[in-house]
Amino acid sequence: MSTSPTKPLEIESQESLFSRSIKKLASDISTEVVLPRIGFDDIRIQTKDRRVIPFVPNYYQQQWLDEVLPGWRVNDFSGFRGLREMFLKARQLGFSTLLEVLLFIDTINTPNTTTVIIAQDDVTATNIFGMVKLMYESLPGDKKPFAKTASNDKFFWPLINSRYEVRTAGTKTAGRSLTINNLHWSEVAFSRYAHDVASAILQAVPKDGNAFLETTANGFGEFFQQEWTLVENGQSSFNGRFFDWLKNSEYEMDPGSVPPYTEQREIDREQKLREIYGLTERQLAFRRNKRREPGMKDKFVQEYPLSPREAFIASGNPFFDNELLGDLYELFTKTSDRFVLSELVDLSSFPLLAEAHRNGELELYGLPVSDRHYVVGADPAEGITTSKLTDSCSADVLDHETGEQVATLHGKWDPKTFGRILDQLGRFYNTALLGVERNNHGHAVLVTLIDICEYPNIYEHEEYDQRKQSTYKKPGFPTNQKTRTLGLDTLATNLMFNEVLVRSIRTISEMMSFVKLPGGKSGAEKGAHDDKVLSLMVAAMMKLQPMYSPVLPAHTAFPQPGIAHLLRGR
Repeated sequence: MSTSPTKPLEIESQESLFSRSIKKLASDISTEVVLPRIGFDDIRIQTKDRRVIPFVPNYYQQQWLDEVLPGWRVNDFSGFRGLREMFLKARQLGFSTLLEVLLFIDTINTPNTTTVIIAQDDVTATNIFGMVKLMYESLPGDKKPFAKTASNDKFFWPLINSRYEVRTAGTKTAGRSLTINNLHWSEVAFSRYAHDVASAILQAVPKDGNAFLETTANGFGEFFQQEWTLVENGQSSFNGRFFDWLKNSEYEMDPGSVPPYTEQREIDREQKLREIYGLTERQLAFRRNKRREPGMKDKFVQEYPLSPREAFIASGNPFFDNELLGDLYELFTKTSDRFVLSELVDLSSFPLLAEAHRNGELELYGLPVSDRHYVVGADPAEGITTSKLTDSCSADVLDHETGEQVATLHGKWDPKTFGRILDQLGRFYNTALLGVERNNHGHAVLVTLIDICEYPNIYEHEEYDQRKQSTYKKPGFPTNQKTRTLGLDTLATNLMFNEVLVRSIRTISEMMSFVKLPGGKSGAEKGAHDDKVLSLMVAAMMKLQPMYSPVLPAHTAFPQPGIAHLLRGR
């Protein structure tokens, strides 16, 4: 049996010693070698039409550079330290190119720098490395350090002891056991092992290092979407940067070259895009043409989003009309029409409500009107999402006549406390009809409301006794396959026809991530919650109930015009 030849131990030791000596010499020299610094004017890139041209930042790139590196026009990159940036963007705006250029410049200008690019797959990694290779080969001779290319995914410049590597996120350990001065993770949302890669690689970036996470969206529930939510909530060390497609002149077409829509729904949608986002006729023509491409009708908002929320809603099979919800989201984030009340509210007679209001658990959008009926839908904390996350207690108050959401309650309480808070919430809104989802913990909430608080206006569901062949009424709203399906369909229809007007941004967000599941079921996408959806569903069912009893205000009620006039024309 033959064996593979092996090097004598003494020769291998001599080679190892020689290799270590070379590395030490390179390290020593790197502290003395001073090359002319490079800047944007030294960089060459390849265009989509295969031309090699000098790098000149486009509109989007300039927008970010002006805010983060204001000295870039004179090649002053002194602020390029300790950056933590997340980019959520439309397709092909040039941010991958910009980041490769900046990281390449910093790697060459700063000795002893390690730069790592994480690509989503091998093809992307090859393309990125080709971009870096072109930048290096195009450098002027006096600014071009000698390079030792170890492979097709790595540069090492021994005289400055700097390296530039491109890896893929195809393994859970990408980037582990490195100290990374510059990190660019491209198309994060499409990385297979994103959570594992993140836990390994982000810890490798020191405080003064730079980390950039850049991607187009890939639906709800994946790593990047969850991290973006943390950024929006102020719970992340990263800065979030969203860039839509409206300033890209490539995303325009001659309106005469694209047939207009004939469906009224699409015509109305284009009008809303004109009014809310200011789309021009050329941009609408591009949108029509792109959406008519195979597979793009439902994916367009993911590839070409107009808002962060819109970017994440195209995955899965949404249960509700997400275009309509997206309009509401934009309306209430860009204007003051949401009417979140704070100083106007006197809750001194309702101490539990006052505490919830101070804690941000109670949001009020409309004060009770003296001659109005209200309904409350409540979902106790018992829901489980598809990712096995426990939900919070949730309640919604609707104006019975207009369907406007005038208050939301959301937090973690035991059943008894939740029942007492609901008692005060219902009494505050003219002793509203109070519907409590009664499965599991709902029974304990109902016991508190009925036996302890003696709340006088509890919803009772009509049941049928098969043995006695008669009907009877039982407090609370039961959730089973039949009532859940009916309730969700009712809510979806009410939303479509403006019979329920949602003001809460958090409610809108949950509705946008509520999807149709296999087997005819529905629920929150992975990583999302549905407690606010379910409480609003119960409230919508309460709105169907006739109001026979007189209004029973527990305090002085106030006139409140609401926002129906803003939305009836949608």
